[in-house]
Amino acid sequence: MNENILHKPILDIACGKEAYLVQALSEKGYDVYGFDRLISAVPNVACADWHSYEYGRGKWGTIISNVSFSNHFIHHHYRSNGEFVDFTKTYMKILESLKPGGFFYYSRITVY
Repeated sequence: MNENILHKPILDIACGKEAYLVQALSEKGYDVYGFDRLISAVPNVACADWHSYEYGRGKWGTIISNVSFSNHFIHHHYRSNGEFVDFTKTYMKILESLKPGGFFYYSRITVY
């Protein structure tokens, strides 16, 4: 990811228990936060899930989301008993939480 286009503050959605990206960007001086369902002792990381997190409105310069959110969204969209309405509402909350001109990045991280 090009660090020149990370507008502050940054939110990492479902950052993982160890919050590696949050920690790495924090060490570089970024104002960065994250959340995950798993409990974490990492500073600036909250215990929450996609639907329960309070994103705010016009708050974030950059939001980074692992592709898992979009995969779950699609999965629930195609299921006859899926929770696509909940994912649609959450997606809109995410978009509304961006500052004007903010970025929403879907990322895929592969660890070998």
